[in-house]
Parts: sequence; C-alpha cells; structure tokens
Amino acid sequence: MDELADAAQIAGLKAALEVPAKDYLKAMRVRRAIQEEFSKLFAQVDALVAPGRAGGATKIDQPLDRGAAPPPAGTPQGLAGLIPAGNLAGLPAIVLPCGFADNLPVALQVVGAPYSENLLLAVGAGFQSRTDWHKRRPPGL
Repeated sequence: MDELADAAQIAGLKAALEVPAKDYLKAMRVRRAIQEEFSKLFAQVDALVAPGRAGGATKIDQPLDRGAAPPPAGTPQGLAGLIPAGNLAGLPAIVLPCGFADNLPVALQVVGAPYSENLLLAVGAGFQSRTDWHKRRPPGL
C-alpha cells in the first residue's frame, strides 16, 4: 500500500482497515437491500438511461482530485445518486457522449441489471450507429 503515489488513496485504504466488522456487516446488509430494490426495478425495465453526470465534463485545466462541481440548480436529486447507487449495487453501466453544454462534452449513461453487459454494449453500439456525437469535438477545437 505504501508504494502508491496518491496520498489521499493511501489514507483512504488505511482508514478502511480500521472499520469494525460490525459496521462492515451492517453496510453489507444495506448493500443487499439496495441490490434487491434494483432487482425489482429491472424485473420491469431492461435498462435505465440518465445523464452521465449533472453537468458538463471537467475543464482540462481543473484538477481531477478536487471532486465534482456541484450540479446545476434545479437538478433532480435522484440523478446525482444513480452513479453511486449503481456502484454500490454492482450494476454495469456504459457512458456515451451525447452533446455539448457550454462547449464541454455531456454524456448519457445506460445502467443495466447485473450481467447485462452485452445488452449495454448493444445499446451503446446502436446509439453510436445512429448518432455521431462520439466523433464530434467541442466547437472551436
């Protein structure tokens, strides 16, 4: 662990070693409840489509280790929570470029049930075969 270059990552990994087993087990029970709710949802739909993030991409001159910018005013709270909830539940997702806002790329994400990677790749290929967003660059570049 000490061979890692990122001090914040080292600190996070070391802090995780201090989590008591009872807290870890409680977190795993919460994770399982979240997975069960997503399972109910995916019994009704094949995939979820949502914005890849609440705003545009990070500007090239902004550090990536400072966290994401706050979402634009009026952004529904559920959109901000889909990525972490999907990560927690172990759901596969694909993110596809779909336009620009303020000359920064924006994307959509498609989230699927566990083991639906082939479906997600097919959706992504279908989207890209019908659009050319993945070939475009921001205006002025």
